Amino acid sequence: MADDFCAEMLFNGLTPTKTVYETHHVLAYYKQQQPSIQIITFVKTPSRSLHDSPLMSEILGVIKVVTSKVIREHGDCRVTTHLTHSHNTKHLYWLITSKQ
Repeated sequence: MADDFCAEMLFNGLTPTKTVYETHHVLAYYKQQQPSIQIITFVKTPSRSLHDSPLMSEILGVIKVVTSKVIREHGDCRVTTHLTHSHNTKHLYWLITSKQ
């Protein structure tokens, strides 16, 4: 497994993804579509703390666009963030989920 999955595999295009929304600093892609919607929203630059990220406005803008789409298509959604050093990524990420 790569030391930084996002940088080595995801952002370099080595792992195919279906992009939901992308900006210069943030990527949202489908992790799973069936039976429930799971969208991962990543900050492309390494950071494990909300305090370290000057991109909060951009991040929240992407989450707003993606959650609006999910709510419009599926009726509801949940947004969670993962702030831990135990994962194999150095990137902040949010999971947007909805049951179909």
